Amino acid sequence: MTPLLLALTAAAVEPDFAALRSAEGWQEIATRDADFGQVRVLHREIGGAQCLQGIGKADVPLARIFEVLDDVPSALEWSHADLVFSEVVGRPEGGVDLMQYIDIPNWTLVADRYWIVRARTERGPEGAARFTWTRVPVDTYPDAKAKALGFASNAMEPPVNWGEWAFQPTEGGLEVRYRGCSDIGGAIPQWLQKAVAQRTLPDTVADLVREAKKRADKGAAPVRPSP
Repeated sequence: MTPLLLALTAAAVEPDFAALRSAEGWQEIATRDADFGQVRVLHREIGGAQCLQGIGKADVPLARIFEVLDDVPSALEWSHADLVFSEVVGRPEGGVDLMQYIDIPNWTLVADRYWIVRARTERGPEGAARFTWTRVPVDTYPDAKAKALGFASNAMEPPVNWGEWAFQPTEGGLEVRYRGCSDIGGAIPQWLQKAVAQRTLPDTVADLVREAKKRADKGAAPVRPSP
């Protein structure tokens, strides 16, 4: 690959949160029922990356949502994804670096995927909040990379992985939005990646809400979200 193509590729995967948060360009492609209500799924492209948005509304305290998001290892227990690892690998100023690894069945002939992202919490007006993430090259954490490749030597890091959870209190409950852009890499065409993500995204939203509601019902003291 020539230096010019390298530069163009790097520019194409640069996160653009302004575009991600814009109401323009999104097309609704599916609606699915969850145990707390409906989850709408929308799609658009940003910088050549496939981006999906899942929107739902639930009667759940925001503090419990952040308790779940901050409890990174617990995703192994409540997420529908076939996670092998979900752990904190670093704590840079103002954020947290976490690694997750998904075990993909061998019959699919697709290699496992793992990633490291930097997550940050942002507070907005009127009780709104965001939990954003951006890709961190896995070489930043050699021990974490070695652990992932020790599980499967052909495991791959997605070249595009960024997005956010966005929360807005409303009279009808807490509006929960997942917005994410990804390209899992390899030989999997983007149309297939989109189809799979469209089917699994409602589970991603429902998993988070379900676990937050379960913790709220137990009444345990919530973990204070990172500033």
